[in-house]
Amino acid sequence: MPSLRPLYFFVLKLAIVYGILLIPWPGVMAAYRAAYCAGGNIFFRTLGGTGRVYFTPKEQTVAKDKDKDVSARLENIATRAAGIMEMNSRSMGYLPTSFTIALIVAAPLPWKRRTIGLLWGMALISVFVSVELWLRLVNVFSNSDAMAVYSFGPFWKGTVVVLVKVLSMSPVTAYIAPVVIWALVCFRREDLLRAAGSVDFAHEKRSPKATRL
Repeated sequence: MPSLRPLYFFVLKLAIVYGILLIPWPGVMAAYRAAYCAGGNIFFRTLGGTGRVYFTPKEQTVAKDKDKDVSARLENIATRAAGIMEMNSRSMGYLPTSFTIALIVAAPLPWKRRTIGLLWGMALISVFVSVELWLRLVNVFSNSDAMAVYSFGPFWKGTVVVLVKVLSMSPVTAYIAPVVIWALVCFRREDLLRAAGSVDFAHEKRSPKATRL
């Protein structure tokens, strides 16, 4: 039977690294929040031609709003309609990014491969976070009101709503996406073949030898 020690060691390292990243270190979330807003202002300032979005860190002065740390002002410059959308940069961006980092750092691979994996992993998780945010903005800008800059039919509007619920509102997705990214950037075909070979070898050792007649 294959030894489970590598698996236990991986889980232990994963828990330690992820735990360290979740510690509320002074200034870490403030820096991430600022980067989240800066990225949003760079990539999503203009949507649909007449849609404008302005991200700013939110002052958390009310207890019930402490889970919302980013405020996005959405505006349709053609109709001059505007609205505010608040979000949590920690759950939408920091947690999946931290879990991706922890998975890659804990992977049983040489440091060179882990370093390359970190670079690709950070790029891919950033794309995931960006798509998640983009879908939320498109959902608001495609409602049937004065804010609308997109005109979707029932099918595509329904698709956007479902994707927002799956990618943005489900807490499970924030952990599934990092696992998929981790598998893509860390493991090669030969790694899987090696793992399968070790299982087959262990099975052969357990199998009794055939009696020669």
